[in-house]
Amino acid sequence: MVQSASMIDSYPGKTELMFPEKQAISMRVSQLARNKKEFPQKYRDIMEEIRNTGFFRVFEDLGLYDEIYNGNFNGLKKDKVTFNADIGGAALYDAKTDATQVTGPPISPEAMLISLAKDGDVPLRLDHLGHEIIHKKQHPDNPFTRHIYRFFLKNTQWGDSVIPGLEWMEVVAYRLTDMEPHEESDAYVEEHIRHARIGMRPAYMFTDRNQVKKAIELADNLIVAGATPDELCDLAITGGGWDAETQTFPGIEKRLSDLCVKNGISETDLPKKLEEYKVKKRQQKLQVQQIVWKGIGYTPVKK
Repeated sequence: MVQSASMIDSYPGKTELMFPEKQAISMRVSQLARNKKEFPQKYRDIMEEIRNTGFFRVFEDLGLYDEIYNGNFNGLKKDKVTFNADIGGAALYDAKTDATQVTGPPISPEAMLISLAKDGDVPLRLDHLGHEIIHKKQHPDNPFTRHIYRFFLKNTQWGDSVIPGLEWMEVVAYRLTDMEPHEESDAYVEEHIRHARIGMRPAYMFTDRNQVKKAIELADNLIVAGATPDELCDLAITGGGWDAETQTFPGIEKRLSDLCVKNGISETDLPKKLEEYKVKKRQQKLQVQQIVWKGIGYTPVKK
């Protein structure tokens, strides 16, 4: 979907910071963090103000906001989440053990503030954690059912006609965390799907570009039609398979139509709503930056 020039031109864009400014932000946050008595409450106040903008909605739905608010991710051990993992990648959800592993240490309050202030976004490690928790939610809870589900994932001859498969799973995971719709390309998703298939089903490492394009279209439209992260994840299990003849996911198409009817949205209005959503998300990043700047007492250099 191409955004209209008028909408893009009317949006000032996120403030791009030069290296000295980014360095000044890091130094300012480090200085504040040395005050062990006041810093935790200052951090929580900033997080709560950001939460009120809706910025953390996905992480709230994934059950991660308490960790973000308290700046402590150690409690996730009960959910089989471990950090500092040696896995040869950024993060991994293992369906066999129902465990999630993340490379690098837990996200600290200082790292969270610095990332939000510099980029208007959460640290990449938190995106990676969210991405893998989404994959966890895309699998059945019951171990036996999860085993059957993985069988279909690994066998495209049967699986693609039964469940949406990796194309849908990866598109949803990236859409909800790592990248916004206007920043992500088909090729980017395809590359990560190919990577995900290494070791899963080596004989079928190809990616169906038509499935990726349709998955992106449907995921974007479902998001702007009001689908929750839980609903998008559930479709990986209940959404039905790919129809090679019509080149679509009929079950997901029907869910989209039903959701539009439920929320009083005309499907012809979805392209416009998607443009508005993209601009809103970019404006939200700028708003988050400014909230953190104010909270930490940083004033950007005027250009």
